[in-house]
Amino acid sequence: MLWPVPNELGQPISPLHANSAIDFTFYQGSRDYYVGLARELLAIAEAPGAPTTESAQLGFVSAPVIPALLFVFGYDKGNTLPLSSLYVLASCALVSGWLWWLHHRGLSFIWLCLFSLLPTPFWFMLNVSSDLPFACALAVVFFLLCPAKGVPRMWGGLLAAIVASLIRPNGLVLLLFVLLFWLQRSRLRTGQDIAAAMIATTLGIALFLFYQDYGSDFLASQTDLAYFGILPGGYAAGLFPGLPDFVNFPLSWGAFAGAKLLYLVGLRPSWANPDFSAVALRALPGFIMLPGLVYAIIAGDKHIRVLLGLYLIPFLIGVSQERYLLAVQPILFYFAVRAVRDLVCGRKRRLIRPNS
Repeated sequence: MLWPVPNELGQPISPLHANSAIDFTFYQGSRDYYVGLARELLAIAEAPGAPTTESAQLGFVSAPVIPALLFVFGYDKGNTLPLSSLYVLASCALVSGWLWWLHHRGLSFIWLCLFSLLPTPFWFMLNVSSDLPFACALAVVFFLLCPAKGVPRMWGGLLAAIVASLIRPNGLVLLLFVLLFWLQRSRLRTGQDIAAAMIATTLGIALFLFYQDYGSDFLASQTDLAYFGILPGGYAAGLFPGLPDFVNFPLSWGAFAGAKLLYLVGLRPSWANPDFSAVALRALPGFIMLPGLVYAIIAGDKHIRVLLGLYLIPFLIGVSQERYLLAVQPILFYFAVRAVRDLVCGRKRRLIRPNS
């Protein structure tokens, strides 16, 4: 609050400044749309047939959770503290929950301290956007379905997945994950299992239709974003015209996939050219997240591999940037530590192995 952090536009970011540039105007417009729509419905209920004022017009609107938060807390310039305080508490609860999970997974105090210093949760604690609430919803899904001890709480996981789907479109992958998890465990043996599967499927289809325009815009937006200075069309056209096509195109597509992966973990330049120290600080966790992601896919439990696979599909198809990894960052951190441990232990075993 005393020393605001400048964002990529040079605007001060703190609990006292409503300057979040992370889709904030979009959520404000969605809030105005929902408020206008509610007023229209109330006017129709009070006086059927009476003319109504038009609600705010948007090409598409966000899911209702973030606009509802902006409305309920009256978040705007001059009235930031109520919602900003909630974000601070939510971030503290999120990181504490993951520290508890990492502790029960056997990470030492030093590793826990390193995890608590990752800059991403701090940044999204200060920026009022959908990233932090969605990360909290995913954590609830994960803790309930994949507890360190005890049995999965399926209905609680389903409810949290529904909430996640009402925060961001990629919450749909959590609904799918819960459905697959439930099918794998229950095989739809009871009426309760069938009811849960029907609820998840029906809501998933309804929300998929709701998000169609949103998803189309998300996929189309990546065509104008360069990855290491090259637009997606440049990769698709081939980066190595001097090579035969059967070599040029696979290499170019592989380079595009690699570039998107590096952008996803944060090992990328800035699109807005802020101070180099800020870019370096943002990129540092990428050196942990990249090996963690690779090792999680190789050595993770089945449900973790399924969750990560589903979670990453939208971002590997559309725009890739490290903000989307906030929700699964603790899982990747854990597997990065496991990779280091297994590498060190493997070397020790090879060093002490007796000669044959």
